[in-house]
Amino acid sequence: MAADHTDHVSWFLAIDRAKINHLCGLRAWPNLQVAFADEQVWVTGFTAADIDSVAVQAIPHKWLYYQRGGQLFPRGSLLPARPFSGQLWTPIARALPVELPGYNHHFFGLAESLDISLQPADNEQPAVAMMTTLPMLARYVLTAPAVRLRAVQWTVLDQDKVLVLGVPLLPVPGEPFWQKLDWLLPVGFDTKWPVLDETLNAKLNPDGTDWLIWQATTTGGGEMGAAFFRVPKADLMSLSIRSFRLTAS
Repeated sequence: MAADHTDHVSWFLAIDRAKINHLCGLRAWPNLQVAFADEQVWVTGFTAADIDSVAVQAIPHKWLYYQRGGQLFPRGSLLPARPFSGQLWTPIARALPVELPGYNHHFFGLAESLDISLQPADNEQPAVAMMTTLPMLARYVLTAPAVRLRAVQWTVLDQDKVLVLGVPLLPVPGEPFWQKLDWLLPVGFDTKWPVLDETLNAKLNPDGTDWLIWQATTTGGGEMGAAFFRVPKADLMSLSIRSFRLTAS
């Protein structure tokens, strides 16, 4: 277990078993382990930085705890919520397998189990979205002409980060993304197995109601991986000075 700045603190995420699909974006994180207890799913192995990441903060309907002295405390609380009980932990990639429909097993000898990862793209695609911070966005939006914001949508991801969607991109510092199906991929990266993109998209986002925001990761061995988090398309709103002030206040 990795600890934050407080010695001997381990982090846990709990979610109802019925909402387990919200954890799919974490399955490529090699340090995470999963346990099943009654009607809940527990995930551990997070660092303090992991807990503050957008991928974790964007998971809805979750509970975050830290362990100390055999007790679990809700994040930000000094009062214990429940005793910590030992669980049977399983690596997250094994506990949450991605099942794909059958395909031609003779095509280059591909096996049924594939690593979901991003790699540098052969051709860089134009950006259609960016992830930035509320303060960065405020510096531009509060003085921008209304016509410049007309084609732009946005939503708040957590207390500080926002997703901005629409071209041309606003002149704001941030991480740019390009669109592929219902995915937003970091500019300069593409999926390792493009031939399976449509199949995987149908599996992860069957109703097409979410944007899947992908981010490149690196395993402990230096290998490329990937993680994603969901943003419901219905959460996006038109960007204007009024909507920004109402939401950011």
